Amino acid sequence: MSGTAALIAGRAKANTEILAQAVRYVPDRDAIELIVNRNAGFLIPRLWISALQDVPVEELVKLNVWSDGSAIELEDRDIQISVQGLMTAILPGVIPARTVAAIFASRGGKATPAAKRSSAQANGRKGGRPRKAPLNAQGVARRKGPAATMAKRTAVVAKHHKPKGRR
Repeated sequence: MSGTAALIAGRAKANTEILAQAVRYVPDRDAIELIVNRNAGFLIPRLWISALQDVPVEELVKLNVWSDGSAIELEDRDIQISVQGLMTAILPGVIPARTVAAIFASRGGKATPAAKRSSAQANGRKGGRPRKAPLNAQGVARRKGPAATMAKRTAVVAKHHKPKGRR
């Protein structure tokens, strides 16, 4: 992969994944502080991370971030924790499910595809959305041109219909 392609791939990954920039143990709170790629910080209680529950406090100061930011590790104990997996596991415990659903629903509702946007703009230039056909007295939309009568339609259907059973 060329240098430019690698940069583009790295930027795309950073925009779609949660990556760690820094990690440290906070002894006063018995928690792990994790700074992620959008300069957001999370203070995660150590008890919430099962892989770190039995690790002595003296060893927790040796926590490191992988060079690509995808995991944190404690090399002496051979413990690697995916940042994406960790955040996916703890966020439901921090933010109520209804709130998470509302956030995603509001963002999803605002997403407008480019084709829909350009179609709406084109219709606006033409004077807006085309009007519906006016209704006649029976509540049926009037059509331009000759309309097939019911008798003609049933004759066409009967001509092509083969009854089941006898042949």
